[in-house]
Amino acid sequence: MYFLLESEGFDCVLYHAAQVKALPGRPKTDKLDSVWLAKITERGSLPGSFVPPEEIRRLRTHTRYRRHLTQARTAEKQRVEKLLEDAHLKLSSVISDIHGVSGRAMLEAIAAGERNPKTLAQLARGSMRGKVRQLEEALDCAFVTGEHAAVLAMMLAAIDYHTARIEDLTAKIEVLCEPYLHQIAQLDEVPGTGVITAQDVIAEIGTDMTVFPTAAHLVSWAKWCPQVAQSGGKRKGASASGRGNRYIGAALGEAAISAGRTQSFPGAKYRRLVKRMPKRKALVATGNSLLTIYHALLSDPKPPTPISAPATTNAARTSAARPATTSAAWNASATRSPSSPSTPPPENSKQPAANPPTTPSRRLRRRLLPRAQLRFYFRTRPSAWPWGRAGRG
Repeated sequence: MYFLLESEGFDCVLYHAAQVKALPGRPKTDKLDSVWLAKITERGSLPGSFVPPEEIRRLRTHTRYRRHLTQARTAEKQRVEKLLEDAHLKLSSVISDIHGVSGRAMLEAIAAGERNPKTLAQLARGSMRGKVRQLEEALDCAFVTGEHAAVLAMMLAAIDYHTARIEDLTAKIEVLCEPYLHQIAQLDEVPGTGVITAQDVIAEIGTDMTVFPTAAHLVSWAKWCPQVAQSGGKRKGASASGRGNRYIGAALGEAAISAGRTQSFPGAKYRRLVKRMPKRKALVATGNSLLTIYHALLSDPKPPTPISAPATTNAARTSAARPATTSAAWNASATRSPSSPSTPPPENSKQPAANPPTTPSRRLRRRLLPRAQLRFYFRTRPSAWPWGRAGRG
């Protein structure tokens, strides 16, 4: 109904049914429901649900199905590993990714009927050549039956099918994302965020951040902020943050895990929080920061203005940040002798007058006290006090 009215040109507001039902003070009939919805809209009692535009909805359909196919392929890979364990093949104890180049070649050979461990171990490629002896021990096919090989061949075919469909969807998503290449490039620069994650985020929240007045509104809508529901000393609810959009939650979870391994602000925040709270709670806090960064980047539709490269040394950065007039005035006051007269600035000049010759520069002020007295002020042991341990009076 919402899309039908929207196609006719009406400005519609979509409410969450649970929130409308939670408002007290009304009877429940179909006629009164329509009157109640009209009153809610007139008074502005409830905020409307977020509905992205049509272009974002088409993109969201593809990205969500790609995530479902990716999850199905991952589940199929896990079934392959379970099947190998049933056949007493401990291949995963030697190869971290049994679906890589070397592992896939060995699996296809086993499905084709090869049972010689030495022959299977020679299929290793690259760095796996150094583990040939371990592979021979792990590829003992004494308990591999024909049923195992047949089911393994079906599983590998299913994995290839899902991979082909994911590649087709990725190609269509890239075409739909052409109007948002600038936003995707911006999100791609955030630590832990890749192109696929950026596409998923844009497909869920869009690029128009005017619907979320602040980053806190976006984080609250995504349910990535802790909420407390407590009564009688007991926490209420199944989770601390509530149930939000699971698709953007999955994308933020992957980005938070990846960002936690980087040398960046989100990574430092995750490592600082994980020391004093559960891992999942620290990931939620990191995802909160990432979503705040996404809101700030998507709120600026214009491309960034190119700036010159920063200075490489501390002295160059300090001199670049300090105004030229102030730096020149201090240098002039530091190098001018006390007997030299001070030259006042022109009347129409906006530059501040140089300090009088009797005023020392900042660097000279630090040397007014002797070095021995400077050391005395930083002593903390009682034995270093001039009056000793006997007391002050």
